[in-house]
Amino acid sequence: MKQFVSLYVPREKKRILIGYSMGGAIASLYVEQNPNDFNALVLSSPMHQPDILFSSITNVACEVVALRKRDIDRYIIGEKSYDDSEHNFDANPLTHSKIRYEVSKIAFDIEPSAKLGGPSVRWLNQACKGSAKSVEEASKIKIPVLLLQAQNDVIVNKEAQNIFCKNVGKSCKGYQIDGAYHELFVEKDTIREKALTAVLDFISKI
Repeated sequence: MKQFVSLYVPREKKRILIGYSMGGAIASLYVEQNPNDFNALVLSSPMHQPDILFSSITNVACEVVALRKRDIDRYIIGEKSYDDSEHNFDANPLTHSKIRYEVSKIAFDIEPSAKLGGPSVRWLNQACKGSAKSVEEASKIKIPVLLLQAQNDVIVNKEAQNIFCKNVGKSCKGYQIDGAYHELFVEKDTIREKALTAVLDFISKI
């Protein structure tokens, strides 16, 4: 990512880094390690900690998975490969927009390799370590930060997002969107518009 930014992102223009979910954790880590590369940071439902089964046991799950030395490429308990028959709009925890949900399914049909199953032991181990580091070192971030939080998010732990923003300090602005699921930019219009408006207002003031 550092190489891409150095080669292709013009320095003479205002630089805004936007990260979503795991990309939000990666964006946080990048800005912590490269504090002068961007003018501002926007995070949408950032994975500052994954939500495993229940938020209250995520810390324990991360500690347990760190001790696993075998079966690291297997799915964690309760997870399995992608199954088309089990992916339907009514049961999805990502968006309230049926149209956008169906568009994503069409994209998966066009590119089947994009169909990902549940997390593996290896993935969870790395996600726990990376996201924890992004929160622990958040005080290194000195640029303005907008953190968009989905009220009904069950993919990431919102408490970790709150701690991240607190660690950043006064330059971090948290904004929770009521009734929203994880994918704020792929939500129904009433929720999506709130998220996009918040981002555009934030950027206009940088």
